[in-house]
Amino acid sequence: MRFGVIFLCVLVGCGEPEPEPGPAPAPVSETPAPGPQQMPPEETVEPAPSPAPDPPKPVDKAAACASTFGKALTAPFGRLDGIIVAVLKPSDQQCTRPNSDHVIVQVRAQAAVYRMVVNVESDRGDDRRVRFAEVAKALAAPAWSEGWHQGAAFDYVKTLAVHSTDAIFQPLAMTPLIEAVLAPLEVGAKISVYATTSGGDSAHKVHRNASDRDGAIVVDPTGTPKYLLFHFVEQSF
Repeated sequence: MRFGVIFLCVLVGCGEPEPEPGPAPAPVSETPAPGPQQMPPEETVEPAPSPAPDPPKPVDKAAACASTFGKALTAPFGRLDGIIVAVLKPSDQQCTRPNSDHVIVQVRAQAAVYRMVVNVESDRGDDRRVRFAEVAKALAAPAWSEGWHQGAAFDYVKTLAVHSTDAIFQPLAMTPLIEAVLAPLEVGAKISVYATTSGGDSAHKVHRNASDRDGAIVVDPTGTPKYLLFHFVEQSF
């Protein structure tokens, strides 16, 4: 019996049945799979330029000009120490008692305001330009103290060793001289002014005048003093 089975296997073949074929694998596409969708680059939007700032408005140094004045100045010469209330150009005709060819520095001292009247144009000869200079030097005695200091001597040559032939003096016509005088004068700041007066509320001759009686403006008298000096073309010293 066993021999018959073996013989039968030889004839027809015996073994494990062959598996039925499964489904054919899906063909591999040679086209690459699409990647993430590419977005077009965003446009760079330039920010709108900021508007240029408005230029600063010029300060009106005559805005707070006084209309009433003190009476404490005494002849013939001295130095007024006080606080700048206003600085009037010749064009500031809206203020009380303006002047057409002088800058007026209104100075408050001991609760009253005084007029320091400064030439910005000569009133003689063909050359009307004023010679102007700035000199840095300590305030001459006495020390700054609010009020009128009668007889406080001041002389361009003796006090500052300055002469009319020095290159520091520059001839300036009225408009540039007004600008040069106004520039360092700040409302509310301390000031000293050497000047000549007949008494009352005003003083004049804030320029080279006479021995020990020269006029000048001293800016920042208690800090870093700077003298503003003036003389006319015909003056030699």
